[in-house]
Amino acid sequence: MGARMLETKLAPLLSMSRTPIREALQQLLFEGMLEEDEQGIVTKHYTHEQILEIYDCRALLESEAVKLIADAGIALNSKHLMHEAISACESILNSFDQTSNQSELRRAFLQQNNIFHTALYECCPNKTLLNLLRRTERLPEPIRNYASFSKEQLVASHLGHKQILHAIEVKDGERAAALMREHIWSARDRMDPSSYESMRTASSPSLRRQTPQQATPM
Repeated sequence: MGARMLETKLAPLLSMSRTPIREALQQLLFEGMLEEDEQGIVTKHYTHEQILEIYDCRALLESEAVKLIADAGIALNSKHLMHEAISACESILNSFDQTSNQSELRRAFLQQNNIFHTALYECCPNKTLLNLLRRTERLPEPIRNYASFSKEQLVASHLGHKQILHAIEVKDGERAAALMREHIWSARDRMDPSSYESMRTASSPSLRRQTPQQATPM
């Protein structure tokens, strides 16, 4: 069972009135981020099968997005952000064997991974598709988490980013789409039931401080 979301506890915690809290909870319910049982609203518990389905949907959406982006061309500022994220990941990976705090490096890698994907999808010319992609970006952290990934797996993810960006830059949409599908499927295949369950249990459920408008995919 997930953690219970109580307006009376969330309002003082976030220094907000109960009305926007209630509206945000209802929006998150609609988006499937929360669920409701006989006692109220709780954080959603995803089964391993549901997670695999989410990754399969991501592969469909994100491969189509990069194909469209390659065909339409990529904005210079977005390209700059993606190249910066790739360079940052390169530095993180080079530091991996020189520190005992590898969990911090994994978190830094995840942050740069998110920057890369966000900058990439902002170039998607199909805004309806972009809205769907933004919904998948709001998945709970244990589902989009590099905490248990080895250095070799992070290196493979990093290489995937470099290959995808190159295919987009040379306007090879079909190649970019194929690379993105493989990129997502590789991440999916690294999510085994035991690792997800341990990450889910260890994670403290939280609700971002946001207005109802921010809770809605743009």
